Amino acid sequence: MNNQEKIKKKLLKHILKNGKKLVSEKILTKSLKSIQKSQKKPHNEIVKLAVINSTPMFRVIKLKNKRRKKKSIKEIPAFLSTYLYRTSWSLKYLSKTLSSKIDTGFSNKLTHEILSSAKHESSTITLKNELQNKAFEKKKYFRHYRW
Repeated sequence: MNNQEKIKKKLLKHILKNGKKLVSEKILTKSLKSIQKSQKKPHNEIVKLAVINSTPMFRVIKLKNKRRKKKSIKEIPAFLSTYLYRTSWSLKYLSKTLSSKIDTGFSNKLTHEILSSAKHESSTITLKNELQNKAFEKKKYFRHYRW
């Protein structure tokens, strides 16, 4: 199985709602066809570029301190080590921004989000940058991370 098939399967899992796999496959194929019609590049390259642009390097783990009476939350940045983790998180960001947008048709939202993240203008990329900045602000917690 090559990387394109893996990315397609993961994207289907993130789009999937209420266990209807056929519906999510139809949405994905419809959006990929519309990407192919509107762009000169093949849709595989555009999706790959969108995933690369929205790939995070760090994530923030929230830990609750149960010993004290005050429930303090400590945020520790964690490095996403492998390519699979990074792609999974980028696809999760793509699906998270899709559910927050108000528009007609889920496939239209998906095509617009993929095209805009390939151009580096998407709300997914702003979400990724906010999380990266949050991780770098918490640099003092890197001492908890085992390199």
